[in-house]
Amino acid sequence: MKRFLQKLFNIAGYQCRRLAPGPNEDPFVFAQHLLKAAQPVLFDVGAHHGQTATRLRELFPSAIIHCFEPFPESYSVLERATAGDLRIQRHRLGLSDRLGTAKMNCNTSTATNSLLATDRRASATWGEGLYDTADRIDVRTTTLDAFCVAESIDSIDLLKIDTQGTEYAVFEGAADILSRRAVGVIVFEMITAKTYERQRLPSDYFKLLESHGYALSGVFSPIYRAGLLAQCDMAFTPREC
Repeated sequence: MKRFLQKLFNIAGYQCRRLAPGPNEDPFVFAQHLLKAAQPVLFDVGAHHGQTATRLRELFPSAIIHCFEPFPESYSVLERATAGDLRIQRHRLGLSDRLGTAKMNCNTSTATNSLLATDRRASATWGEGLYDTADRIDVRTTTLDAFCVAESIDSIDLLKIDTQGTEYAVFEGAADILSRRAVGVIVFEMITAKTYERQRLPSDYFKLLESHGYALSGVFSPIYRAGLLAQCDMAFTPREC
């Protein structure tokens, strides 16, 4: 049908081309359209190698960006990637529901490292090897609420979370700031396929965020496997009263 319509327009003397990506195709462009602060405060939780931080800097030139990455090797890459940006603050910490230390499962692909163990069914969805655990190390953790108190941060304009199955624990550690609805836009990765042991259900996220006064505002980058949704990015914003 798409090719047929293109031919039809060509015959009529018109050229069809794809428009530039709109706000509904990128969660951070979506957030950019909503956030009006002159110097927004952005949190990149699960910063990995700094890919998201680089993207956020493009969209928010004046923002202060806090990057959290507990895995030593990934943190080193993050440091090098963002070294020239004085408004990016890096923290070798994992955000969770408690302060202290936790065991991180270090997988073949560092992008899949998690505080949760890999589910035996992960390879059926994502392929062999990516989620194989090669080592387990101790990493430091804190809660988002505790960090904000320590750093005198009263509100967050954009909270991005990609912690490979432990996003729910991050929200549990943010009960105060969420209950005050002091986060402007929340963007997080939600895995729906069986990937990690003890990962939470989508309904758990909806219940928790809705209990704090947040509503679903967008769904981005859906990935399907065998015709079923396996993963997507979700955006929540404070619910209108």
